[in-house]
Amino acid sequence: MKCRNCNTELKKEMRFCPRCGAAVPEHRGNADIIILLICLLAVLAGGIVYWLSLSEKKTEKIPIPTLNEAAYPEQTDPAVEAAVVVYSGDCGETMTWTLDSAGTLVISGTGEMYDYYEDESPPWLYQDIPVTNLVFQGDITRIGDRAFGMTSLTNVFIPASVTGIGYQAFGFIDTLEGIWVDPENPAYCSDDSGVLFDKNKQYLITAPPVLTGTYTVPEGVEWIFDTAFLKCQKLTKVDLPMSMKTIGQGAFSQCTGLTEITIPQGVESISWSTFFNCSSLKTVRIPESVTTIESGAFQDCHLDFVFYGGTWEQWEQMMRNYEDYDSDPFAGAVTRFQTY
Repeated sequence: MKCRNCNTELKKEMRFCPRCGAAVPEHRGNADIIILLICLLAVLAGGIVYWLSLSEKKTEKIPIPTLNEAAYPEQTDPAVEAAVVVYSGDCGETMTWTLDSAGTLVISGTGEMYDYYEDESPPWLYQDIPVTNLVFQGDITRIGDRAFGMTSLTNVFIPASVTGIGYQAFGFIDTLEGIWVDPENPAYCSDDSGVLFDKNKQYLITAPPVLTGTYTVPEGVEWIFDTAFLKCQKLTKVDLPMSMKTIGQGAFSQCTGLTEITIPQGVESISWSTFFNCSSLKTVRIPESVTTIESGAFQDCHLDFVFYGGTWEQWEQMMRNYEDYDSDPFAGAVTRFQTY
């Protein structure tokens, strides 16, 4: 047997070439096998370690995120963001107001609000945000004249501290659905329809325009305030009590669904514009106690029947003082006397 490197003759028992030191082939083959086995074992061990690491990751407990965590992308809806105060000012000697971006008007403080006038509206009406919600904070004792008229309020809640409400404080609000008074309030109350009264229900102050069908004014009411039923266009009939004495100016103005009305005995005057533009009003019953019908009381009405409790002479005397701006609403009506 010769050495593969130098061709030196080798004895069978030799493991290495005495000349070049190369391993005898059969012995080198065993070494190669050993080296190969070692490599295979190393690869196998590495694979086992890697597999074990994967198993640990698979069995690791993964926390379940909640809605408050970042598992869900944050979504911001501008419509539900918290409203911010945009306008503010004073509305009384010790009272302030704020109007936020959502249309909530907050009246805060103690005492009385300022009064406002036809040529001097409250400051919140001058802003570009409509007032849709009203909140009272503190011990407010009086709501000023015309304070919240011509706003876009739907419901109004009067606290117990309020003992005075000014003239037309809630007038000319087409969107009004009801005025609700704290039962502990000593001066005012409201009924199930959201109609505002004084505590003794002697005065009917304001009715919401959403009233529908027939409304019965409670017995005991003596005075319906000016424009109280303004634009109650879904009303078809109003039953007035025998206790009634005074019906204010424009009380039923623009009640375009009203078809008939009976003025109670005891009322002495039908005021200016009381039934202005009640375009569906066809039948009116007027007692003998009425001695004055003021100008424009039935303007833009088209009456079919008038029943008057007095005589023809009394009627003629009353009509001499009556004026209408455009046309005589009684001209085409059938008028019957001493019938009521």
